Amino acid sequence: MNRDYPTDEKELKEQFSQTSLPPIDVTARVLGAQRMVQINHKGLMSLRGKRLAVAGCSVLLVMAVLGIMMSFSASAERVKRIPVVGKLFEGDIFSFAGDNGVKKGKALGLSMEMNEEATDNGVTIRIDDVLYDGTRLSLGYLMRSEQPNLMFLEDIELRIDGELRTAGFTSKPRKINDYESAGVLELKLNERSDSFIVALSIGQVSSLEGEQPHRLPGIWSFELPVTNQALSSTVHHRMTEGNRVKAGKAMFEVTDVILTPITSRIDFRYVGDTEWLGFQLMDEQGMLVEASSLEYGENNEGIVSGTMIFSPIDLGSRLLYVTPYQLKIDRRTEDQRMKKAELATAFPIILQQGKVGEVSVNDVEFLPDKTLIHYEVRGSVPYMQYASLWLETAEGDRIISDNGKRTRVREDSYSYVLEYPALDAKAKYVLGTMEQTEIELQEKLRLKLELHD
Repeated sequence: MNRDYPTDEKELKEQFSQTSLPPIDVTARVLGAQRMVQINHKGLMSLRGKRLAVAGCSVLLVMAVLGIMMSFSASAERVKRIPVVGKLFEGDIFSFAGDNGVKKGKALGLSMEMNEEATDNGVTIRIDDVLYDGTRLSLGYLMRSEQPNLMFLEDIELRIDGELRTAGFTSKPRKINDYESAGVLELKLNERSDSFIVALSIGQVSSLEGEQPHRLPGIWSFELPVTNQALSSTVHHRMTEGNRVKAGKAMFEVTDVILTPITSRIDFRYVGDTEWLGFQLMDEQGMLVEASSLEYGENNEGIVSGTMIFSPIDLGSRLLYVTPYQLKIDRRTEDQRMKKAELATAFPIILQQGKVGEVSVNDVEFLPDKTLIHYEVRGSVPYMQYASLWLETAEGDRIISDNGKRTRVREDSYSYVLEYPALDAKAKYVLGTMEQTEIELQEKLRLKLELHD
């Protein structure tokens, strides 16, 4: 089934306003936005391309982004008063725009430097780093253009050792400035060879500025040698038919679990409600694992087959729990869902995030070179909740224009540090959050996975 990318800002507003951070103009918000394909009324993601060799029949869903995306409603005048960007580009694309697995893979030395570039129609695309672990291929790219605000890669064609392939993909860009952006192009592959040659062709780049996105056609072609440097550390668990649960007419089955230092991949089959469908993964310590993406397709018999990707977990894990859920879309306005509290010296400061839980600010450090906000989220959707915390002035102006740098500091809780620029400790500030979208867990379809060699 072929789906389409969102065609304008209005569609993005409708899809992502439910779990937004504070309002901000679209020209600033794209700094922190990951490239998402449109979720339709069935919760399925979409893909577009005149030469769509990549992702011809797949659907992509990056649920974690729902907790990170902001809405686009603030006035331009207010945005002009924002003094700094939250996270600055320091040259490492994977650290700047990658998920936890990509960052970990780079830190472990599993990525390959490329520095290959192509130029057409005043746009130069350079691929700096490549990371492959047998499940997904991650390409870190930098785009420079003569026209402003071009960020997204489209019309992608992929060949492996000369053979045309279909693969699910998503592009996750972040804006550096009006003429530069950096991102990670993710391609889900099922290759099992140690190494191969990837021929990648990009036929169009686009922006999300204005009522309609601006699209610029061209040809940007790359030929990249790829090696699976995580092969020796990969653990593949082929599941038996016993890893299946039924509830009425619904069914959920896991067929494969693949663990690498970069990715936790779960292949599944599912029959049931696919409207705003998602999955939660819990490890044997009872901690939820952060989702990266969900890809699935439905056949004529109503059987959904797909792959869910999560952050890496312990390769020696012996027990996992997977639970399907539906996102219960909240139709209230942002003003109705926004919660604020003055920053005081009496901690913790607790802000309610609706039925899903709360965020607890436990300390704020005003250091000479930066300000650190220590906080913890507690609730049913921690990886949506953690991104919805910000700091603003007493007048209601944002301190930074981006989502900021957020670092998880404990493995046994959802505790984070949010880094801000150096601020005046004597000034007055306000903490803000947004009530997050509730989920409905399909408890009867929870699957306990016992992993064996």
